[in-house]
Amino acid sequence: MLARFSFLSLTLLLLSGCAFEIDTAMDMDFAPEESTAIKWLEKNAGTTSGDAELLAAQVLKNGGKPQKSGNLSAWLMSEDLPFSVVAVDEQVSTADNGTTKRTLYRFQEDALIAYSYPEYHERVETGEDKNKREQYAREVAMQAKMGTAPSRPAMYEGKYAYSPKYDGFCRVAITEYNTKRQVLATYSIDVCPKGEQ
Repeated sequence: MLARFSFLSLTLLLLSGCAFEIDTAMDMDFAPEESTAIKWLEKNAGTTSGDAELLAAQVLKNGGKPQKSGNLSAWLMSEDLPFSVVAVDEQVSTADNGTTKRTLYRFQEDALIAYSYPEYHERVETGEDKNKREQYAREVAMQAKMGTAPSRPAMYEGKYAYSPKYDGFCRVAITEYNTKRQVLATYSIDVCPKGEQ
């Protein structure tokens, strides 16, 4: 009787549309021995899509270009066809040292198959630090345009690494990481001279 009840409970749980945990390691733009394990939740068919999920899909529809909508910003984090990972950041605090909630969405071709547990990041920086870090990102963007960017992100000040994605035209998307491989910021940098588009 107990076994039958357990089987029925499990069947009901499976049919109720809950998310299942998938333990997957995803390789970032770092050395092979440095990978980050991400806990993925499977996306069930028939569940409604939120604004963050729709914005993540919009990134793929627009060829991987970063998208913004209200307090959400989305960008292509990695692509290994047919799989893509899009990060969506949500500003949950509007103070200068605000908190950002980041959720990753994993797509197979154009279909969402999984999403991550959200992570919360706090920004603590001075104006001078921010300007320095933006300058590092600009330097890496120009290297990407010229084709001289290193295959592994270089460390700046022993704290920051920058990974570029160049669209081949005038924009370079730069992802900034700390030494723990956590994403700190993303930049979309125009690398064309003024007046040229």
